Amino acid sequence: TGPTDILQVRAGDLHESETLNPLVLEGLEGLRQGRRFLWAHYKDPHAPYLVPEPERSLFLRDSLATLHRGAEVVAGSGSRGTAPRSAIVEDDRRIDFLAAQYDAEILHLDRTLRQVWQRMSELDLWRNTLVVITADHGESLWEHDYFFNHGEFAYEPTAHVPLLFLHPRLPRGKRIPRSVSLVDVAPTILELLGIPPPATMEGASLAPLLLGRGDAPPRDHHFIMANYRWGYQTHAVTTDQYKYIVDVDERWAPLDVVVEGFGQLCLPGASPYRFRRLRPELFDLAADPGEVVNLSGRRPDLEAALRTELRDWMEQVYEKRPVRLQRDAEMSPEMRDAIRSMGYL
Repeated sequence: TGPTDILQVRAGDLHESETLNPLVLEGLEGLRQGRRFLWAHYKDPHAPYLVPEPERSLFLRDSLATLHRGAEVVAGSGSRGTAPRSAIVEDDRRIDFLAAQYDAEILHLDRTLRQVWQRMSELDLWRNTLVVITADHGESLWEHDYFFNHGEFAYEPTAHVPLLFLHPRLPRGKRIPRSVSLVDVAPTILELLGIPPPATMEGASLAPLLLGRGDAPPRDHHFIMANYRWGYQTHAVTTDQYKYIVDVDERWAPLDVVVEGFGQLCLPGASPYRFRRLRPELFDLAADPGEVVNLSGRRPDLEAALRTELRDWMEQVYEKRPVRLQRDAEMSPEMRDAIRSMGYL
């Protein structure tokens, strides 16, 4: 596969996709030299939403922006009720303006990627190259009082991401309306390329779904772990229809907190820990894709089954944690610095 090159594109760089694209175009040349792997992590769309014209003004008057016309968001820590300061563009806190800038970032990246697709055509790479497009997270624009941020909650705007596979031997235009997981991407790529996956991989191949050899995903349940900034973790289990969400406090024992009324958790003397929702949440994603109606308590049998699935998965995760920490310790200082620069350490 050749040497690994890591480009550090720091948050705040204007036109981040344009900074990375020349290296991607250069990397395409190497794909003609045999079996090669090229991985490109475009930071856009991502806060801060710094978009050049003409994209910058295109979405200021669409229906999505009109929904919150005139309302402003408070710049703060970025947890529930405020927007992270990094998401505020030119000190403009209008929700409709910031939502329009996020849409513009998507369009700008789309136009940047067009250069990649055109270069692939010029190099005749489409006939024997597998292309996979996905994202590590989505973005909550205002849903659930969570503004222009991601990572802390398990709701659909941040957890539901695109996943596309393109190859001449795959069916064109096929859409699979089933719930799958990003942990399945690597084993799927390996099977489609005829490479046996290592036994240590936790995911399962989606190749049978893609090739029409079956209509069932490799598992019925998928799991989400989101990190809440003040020491909590949100865990969720999903099926094709339902999502069950619980919050886990890994930092304090029960005696360290005071519960003030239903759903309010306060840590005495520390204002950043002013609240946290305690009630579990159960959503019917088919009937309620916006996750507005909490069914927790109304479907006890379903809730108990999903809670058992989630508990079993959490136990497996925590059993493996020492192994993962040991694996992290084996990273080189250069690799650790590169990953830290992207915000993952």
